[in-house]
Amino acid sequence: MPSTWGLDRTAEGVFVHGEVDLSSAERFAEDASKAVMEAPATTFLVDLSGVTFMDSAGLRALIQVLELRTGKDIVVQSSPQVFTLLHLVGLTDGALPNVVVRPP
Repeated sequence: MPSTWGLDRTAEGVFVHGEVDLSSAERFAEDASKAVMEAPATTFLVDLSGVTFMDSAGLRALIQVLELRTGKDIVVQSSPQVFTLLHLVGLTDGALPNVVVRPP
């Protein structure tokens, strides 16, 4: 079965597209965590503007990435679908230190 998601590294961080769900959450967490840890910059962008669907497994994976103790500021640029989910669980209100969630 073809992959329904993808993660591309950019100069600012990562660009994620497609569906981040149970089938892709573990790989997403691994790839995004590695990118955050290896990034030389003090600010890292997790661009989720291309994500069309995220379930609870994807949300859990995202939170794992956002909770990494790297000393970096992480900016999340979300799609409308992801922003709604992040808002519902309170992540748009500064619940995690050093994480800023931008609306779409």
